[in-house]
Amino acid sequence: MYLAINTVYIYKVIRSFLYMKKIVLVLLAGLSLISAQKMVHDDHGYADNQIYVKFPDDKPVPFYGKYIDLSEMGESALATELYSKGHFVKVHKVSPDKLTQMRRTAEKNLGKKLPDPNTEFYFYIYEPSDFAAVKQLLESSSAVETVLPVPIPYNAIAPDFQTDQGYITVATSGIEATSFWNTYGNRGEGVKVCDIEYGFNADHVDFPTITILGGTPVDPFTGDGISHGTGVFGEIISLNNGTGTTGIASSSEAYFAGAYVDNIYDLAGPITLAASNFNPGDVILLEQQIAGPNASGSGQFGLVPVEWYKPFYDAIVLAVGNNVIVVEAAGNGEQNLDDVSYNMGNGGHYPFLPGGESGAIIVGAGCASTSLGGSGVARSRMWYSNYGFAVDVQGNGEAVTTTGYGDLYSSEGPNAYYTDGFSGTSSASPIVTGAVLLLQSMYKDTTGNIITPQQMLDLLIETGKPQMSGVYNLEYHIGPLPDVMNAFYMIYAGLGVEENSQNQLMIYPNPSDGNFNILIKENNLEMSSFTLKNIQGEEVSYTISETGNGIYNVNLNLPSAGIYFAQCEVDGKFYTSRVVIVP
Repeated sequence: MYLAINTVYIYKVIRSFLYMKKIVLVLLAGLSLISAQKMVHDDHGYADNQIYVKFPDDKPVPFYGKYIDLSEMGESALATELYSKGHFVKVHKVSPDKLTQMRRTAEKNLGKKLPDPNTEFYFYIYEPSDFAAVKQLLESSSAVETVLPVPIPYNAIAPDFQTDQGYITVATSGIEATSFWNTYGNRGEGVKVCDIEYGFNADHVDFPTITILGGTPVDPFTGDGISHGTGVFGEIISLNNGTGTTGIASSSEAYFAGAYVDNIYDLAGPITLAASNFNPGDVILLEQQIAGPNASGSGQFGLVPVEWYKPFYDAIVLAVGNNVIVVEAAGNGEQNLDDVSYNMGNGGHYPFLPGGESGAIIVGAGCASTSLGGSGVARSRMWYSNYGFAVDVQGNGEAVTTTGYGDLYSSEGPNAYYTDGFSGTSSASPIVTGAVLLLQSMYKDTTGNIITPQQMLDLLIETGKPQMSGVYNLEYHIGPLPDVMNAFYMIYAGLGVEENSQNQLMIYPNPSDGNFNILIKENNLEMSSFTLKNIQGEEVSYTISETGNGIYNVNLNLPSAGIYFAQCEVDGKFYTSRVVIVP
């Protein structure tokens, strides 16, 4: 995609240069801190009944039900001690053949080798008091490659409640979704989205049918998780029915995968499960955060994006490598992700450094405009939002009206609860997700192709409304707010996403004065439908006639100079070509 990427590239290079002195010092200091893959971790922020275990890549693991036959791996003595204390569970709920296929596809698309997901397991410990003994047993095994504690789930804290659904409007802190709907008549059709978190209220009156992937999700926080997921879905897919709220992409197909199932907290499995059920261009939203090195153990201070944990990062990369777009909350931990503490330890895994990106779109939280109930300068950083090079774009982190909680409206019971103050990177990330769905849907509809994860990231950055300086200046980087109208104008103007790479059409002359011909390249094929739209997405008046030999003549009525898009259906496939009209 030729999306003025030079600007984005230069921006990244400049930021990379600014970090270079810090990175060099960190790498020198870190040489003595990074151990082998069987690392010693601070147990703060990690579960005491669960351990991540990875065996070497590309070697068969004899897994039978809850147990791995360790005798086949030369570890008979280990099995005797280990299986009295717990059992193994697969990380990924996807067939081995499908996982292998996904890995090969991702490696081809990304141009690099990826870890083997078929060798990843969790060991579930019956008694937490055995945690240290089990960890030591696993670390002593020559058959095991990696042993890691597993992050614990963190509750989503309910926000303060304020005013209306301004994030979809043309306001200074809105993404211009209403203009997009009115201009293009598109609300996310033909694209799937999966929210991964604890739960949601499937019976809410403002929801369509939402498909649950995997096991039954459980809310470990007695209701808060349900309200949280309900709020997230309300921003994205609440019904366009004239009552309650209206989702940014209300016509997209909604899915949910639980982050806490069968008493196990896991994101890697749900990510690969969703990706295996999705098509290229579909979207996964990660509404979670985990403890980083600075977590205090109380509140949200020190919580970071989930890709800080290497197994979750690997699953994200696998999904992105299969051209599934991943949107990830930056977290509410008040952290500078460029700080030296994120460039050392962690087993040598530094996803927030330049060059370490997972390919996910990481979303920070910005202020809403005061006219919408915001607390500061619109699009400036909210005080709690994590920030830094790794944070790509922002959404509204306050004053978001959506489904759930009940502080705005509750008279009809929990199935009709609404709030006008959903907040955090939790409220910001669905806004960005909605923007992604609209752009992907419209692009698929007009070209038959998809916007890839990297293309989408570049598009949002290049065309978004810039971050503003408020209480926190621009050094607290959270990126721009998406602007879906500006983004699609850029696409339509031919500055961004390419047309069909295997287009069956030839248009000539092009440019023209409004009278041009369309040639179907392959013999014996006919055009079954034709539309012509201007840069605003409006159909224009024209006449079309077949002249023979696969050639059609098109004549615009009252042509105006500009860029148009011709979409033709040939042999059941849609092809889009740009048409330039000159005076």
